[in-house]
Amino acid sequence: MKKKRVLVVCPTQRDKRELACIQAHHTYDIIFHDYDPYSREKITIPNVGWFGEKFDPAAITRELIETCATHHIDGIFSTQDYPGSIFVPFIARHTQLYGPTPQASLLCHHKYFSRQVQQQYVPEATPTFALVENIVKTCPLSLPAFIKPVKANFSMLASAITTQEQMRYAIQHYSLPIDFLNQFNWFVAQAGYQPYKSSLLVEELLSGVQVTLEGFISQGEITIIGIVDSIFYPATICFERFDYPSELPDSVQERMHEITKRCIRAIGLDNTLFNIEFMYNPTTDAIHIIEINPRMASQFADLYEKVHGTNSYHIALTLAVGEKPCMKRSGNYAIAASCVLRVFEDYFVQSIPTNEQMQKVYKEFPDVRVQICAQPGVRLSEGGQDGKSFRYAVINLGAETKQELFHNLERCKQLLPFDFIP
Repeated sequence: MKKKRVLVVCPTQRDKRELACIQAHHTYDIIFHDYDPYSREKITIPNVGWFGEKFDPAAITRELIETCATHHIDGIFSTQDYPGSIFVPFIARHTQLYGPTPQASLLCHHKYFSRQVQQQYVPEATPTFALVENIVKTCPLSLPAFIKPVKANFSMLASAITTQEQMRYAIQHYSLPIDFLNQFNWFVAQAGYQPYKSSLLVEELLSGVQVTLEGFISQGEITIIGIVDSIFYPATICFERFDYPSELPDSVQERMHEITKRCIRAIGLDNTLFNIEFMYNPTTDAIHIIEINPRMASQFADLYEKVHGTNSYHIALTLAVGEKPCMKRSGNYAIAASCVLRVFEDYFVQSIPTNEQMQKVYKEFPDVRVQICAQPGVRLSEGGQDGKSFRYAVINLGAETKQELFHNLERCKQLLPFDFIP
């Protein structure tokens, strides 16, 4: 039987690791898009282009269409938020491959457009919101509030606002890099929408328990994979851990399922994985949508495999070639977690774990996943960070109990030494 060819757009190191781990190459021919590893910096940081080079979405779109034709591609997908997952719908439209439409994808990517749809179809789950330019004119939101860009870039420029002085400062100084905004607006216009000049959104400040619901839609049928709890470092909005399965009451999870189905259908998504970040307030019993992403949450892929036996990369590949995924519901562990190691000072990285030390971890914990984010010889800030902390590694583990999970995490830390200096 001939293998189907799948193009992975803007591949990440996690993509290559997971696709190798699940032996996807036995069923599919995987082709990785030749992607510039510095492209994100060129997009998001002003004046970083090498030799005057800039990110050109039109040129890369043409290149990807040609790649699909040359390699006789049967399916495409991307786990990267930007620009990977925004390219896929445009390529699918031109090549008649499976994937969401550009219009539906942009209704997720553009946070203001997304809020407008949510307000119409799931008003009970939509926080009060307004563009900054409308805030200045009408001041409809009371403080405290939350300010964020209309297009997320990690958590940069996203923060709570508690005073009018902070609000004025944010309005004057928070803005997406002009190249990034112009390039994002190219996609907006190509999808048939009218770009806004404003790049900032101000919203009601939410509080409570944050979770991520992940699912997929195949030929109009929605399947919920599960809900992951977000655990933060104390007194911060920086993620410490993601725990699966969620400890929320079943009744709350069922309400999230129902809100999700209404919202995904209203947006018009199809033939794709998606994830929705929710906030549940146990005091008021309110559920609010934080944001919707028209892609898989790749950091959680092996968590589902550990608990259920199905890695979500399998689902992504199946959807990409137009087939309906089949979910297993039996894995090797009761719980799993993705643990984010970070510090709150910008250290210089003297050394990171060696290959030999990494192998010791894999020998002791065969299905652990370790992602090293730090690079020796540079400061932590020179990697992709959220502007509030400095991530240097991610460790995904499975266990039977929380106590066992924490014990195994500490053991992994012992086996993976990092040397930082001020």
